[in-house]
Amino acid sequence: MIEVKINDDSQPTFEKAMRRFKKLCQEDGFMMELRDRRCFTKKSVKKRQKKLEAIRLQKRNQRREQ
Repeated sequence: MIEVKINDDSQPTFEKAMRRFKKLCQEDGFMMELRDRRCFTKKSVKKRQKKLEAIRLQKRNQRREQ
């Protein structure tokens, strides 16, 4: 559960509270989980995507070293 507490002393605006809420959601991984649950993907597809991502990152790191 994500909560944004507002202190009356500094009188934060709605925009500041919303920005803080979005940042907390991103750090928590809430939005990524929602995106993943939007549709079902088979385990084999997830495994293949993970493998391709690892290969892509490895190639990128090799290019940076050269």
